Amino acid sequence: MDEAVRDGVDVISVSLGGSYPHLPEVSPDNALAIGSFHAVAHGIPVISAGGNGGPTTSSVEEVAPWLISVAASTVDRAFPTPITLGNNKTIMGRGLVIGTRVGFTGLVQDDLPKRWSCTDSSEALDDNGLFVYSDSMQHPGTRIPIVEVDFEAGNEILEYIEKSSEATVMIGPSSVLVGKPLTPKIAGFSSRGPNALAPEILKPDIAAPGASILAAVPPGFPANDNGFAFMSGTSMAAPHVGGIVALLRALHPHWSPAAIKSALVTTAWNEDSHKTPIFAEGSPAKIADPFDYGGGIVNPNAAAYPGLVYDMDREDYMNYLCSQDYHTADIYNATEETSAYNATAEQLVCQNRYISILDLNLPSIIIPALKTSITVKRRVTNVGPSNSVYRAKIKFPIDTTVSVKPDVLVFDSNTTTIDFEVTIEAEENMNTGYVFGSLTWTDGKHYVRIPICVRTTLYSLH
Repeated sequence: MDEAVRDGVDVISVSLGGSYPHLPEVSPDNALAIGSFHAVAHGIPVISAGGNGGPTTSSVEEVAPWLISVAASTVDRAFPTPITLGNNKTIMGRGLVIGTRVGFTGLVQDDLPKRWSCTDSSEALDDNGLFVYSDSMQHPGTRIPIVEVDFEAGNEILEYIEKSSEATVMIGPSSVLVGKPLTPKIAGFSSRGPNALAPEILKPDIAAPGASILAAVPPGFPANDNGFAFMSGTSMAAPHVGGIVALLRALHPHWSPAAIKSALVTTAWNEDSHKTPIFAEGSPAKIADPFDYGGGIVNPNAAAYPGLVYDMDREDYMNYLCSQDYHTADIYNATEETSAYNATAEQLVCQNRYISILDLNLPSIIIPALKTSITVKRRVTNVGPSNSVYRAKIKFPIDTTVSVKPDVLVFDSNTTTIDFEVTIEAEENMNTGYVFGSLTWTDGKHYVRIPICVRTTLYSLH
C-alpha cells in the first residue's frame, strides 16, 4: 500500500480477510489498518470488503474508521428459470440457462443429499445448495446448466420424484427481470456490526451489490463460462464502491477520503428513502438496520451532490487512536510513514488523551452505553450552493429523545463549516439492545442523513 501511495494511485480497493478477534489498528500485524492509514493521510480513499461472516453479530472485518467498509446486497435483477416437471407443474428457480428446449428428460435424486439431476447428466458438482442440473440444453460454453431452488421448491421436486415411477423434467430457458419487481436485500453472508473493536464506530459503512455478480474469472475457474461466472461476497461489493469513489474523485478532486465516505453514507438508500423496506437475509429475515448496511445501499448519483459532508483529516484520526489509549510508541510506529513531525515518539502524539471517541466527526452516531444523557459534537461542511439553510429532522430511537443545537444551519460565502451538538437522553433507566434512529439535515433539496444507534444501560462504562 505504501508503494501504491508512491505510485500516485487515486483509489485503493482491497478484499483481504481480517483477523478475529480484531487486532488494534496500531498492531504491527495489522498491515491493512496501518497501510490504509498511510494512504488516507495522503488523500487516497481505501475501500475494504467487510467480510462474509454474516449474519453473525459483530462479524464485520477491517473496522478502522478511515476505511470505507462495504457490506453486500442483492441486486435489482434476477434470472428466473422454469423447471417444468412431468406432472405439468412449473417451479421457478434461479440460473442462467440459454439455448433451445429439447423436451423432457428423466429426473432422479442423486446419491448426495439435496440434489436432483436429469438422467443424461454425466458429471456431479459439489455444492451445498439445492439445484437441478442437466446437459439436455444446448448451452454454448457450459456443458451443464444449473438451476438453483430454495428448500420449499426442492421439497416439491422431491415429493414429485417419490410419487412418480418415471419422473421427468424440462428446464429453462432463463429470463431476466430488472428493476421494479425486485427489492434489494442485504445478503445473508454479509458480515454484520456492531464493531467489536470500537463499538462507537459504525461498521460496515455502506452496502453495494455483492450477490450473484457476473464476474470475470481466470481459466480453470469452476463454472467458467467464456471467462465469466456468477460470484457472491463482499469482495464483489467493494469494487462497486471503488468504481463509484473513482468517479467521485474525478468529479470532486479536492475532496478528502472522509468527505467521499460521508457523501456515500449520508445519501444512501435506506428505510427512510427506499420505497419498500430493505430486508436483511438471515434466520429469520428482518428489516435491515445500520449494523447490516451502515448508511444504506450506495446511491451513486446522490453521492455526487450530497449538499453537506462530515469531513476529517489526519489529525482527527490521530485523536481517535489516542482516545483508544494505545501506547504512544505504537501509535508513532504505525503512523510515522506520513508524519509531519521530526520528534521522538514521546514528543509526537496524544498530548490530550481525554478526547472522546464519541466526538470523532463520522457520519454516524453510536452510543453503546447510554445511562441517562450524553452530548456529542459534529461539524458539517457545505459543498452545495454557498447560500443554503439546512434544518434538522430527527427520527428518535425507541425510548430516547434527541435534540440538536443549533437545529438550523445557515451557510453563506463566509460560513462554510458549522459545528453542532446532539444530545441523546434515555427516557427510562434500563438495559436494552440497540435501537435505531437518524438525524437528517435538509435544505428541501438535499437530505443529509446519518444513522443514530443507541443502547441504554443501567451501568456506566466509564
